[in-house]
Amino acid sequence: MNNLDRQLAPFFSAALIYALGGIVYFWVFGDGAAAAAAFLSTWILGTADLFALAKTIIAIINILSQSNRAFGPIIFWGSLKILLLGAIGAIFFVFREMPRVPMVFGMTTVVFTTLLGGVFWTLRFSKDA
Repeated sequence: MNNLDRQLAPFFSAALIYALGGIVYFWVFGDGAAAAAAFLSTWILGTADLFALAKTIIAIINILSQSNRAFGPIIFWGSLKILLLGAIGAIFFVFREMPRVPMVFGMTTVVFTTLLGGVFWTLRFSKDA
C-alpha cells in the first residue's frame, strides 16, 4: 500500500459513518427494511464510484511521476467509474418501486463522504506536512 492509497482511509471512515447513520435513520423513521435497503444499494454504488474515481486519479499520478507508462490501471479504473455511473442511472429507472427518498440520500454519499472525509484527511495529514 503506497502513501496515496493510505490517504483514502479518512474517506472510507466518513462513508461508513454515513452508511451507519443512514441505515439506522431509514430503518427507524422510514419504511423499515425496504427504505434501509434502498439507501444501502445507492450508498454502495456511490461509495464504489468515489473509490473508482480516487483509484483513477492515483493511477494518473503514478504514471506522471514514473517513467513507466503502463496505462492498464487508468483504463480499468476509469472504465469501472463509467460503468458505475451507468449503474447509478439505471437503478433509478429500473427499480421504480423502491422508495425514492432513501435512494436519493444514498447518492448524497458522494457529497457527504467527500466533505467529511476531507475534514478527517486534513486533521490526520496536515500534521505530516
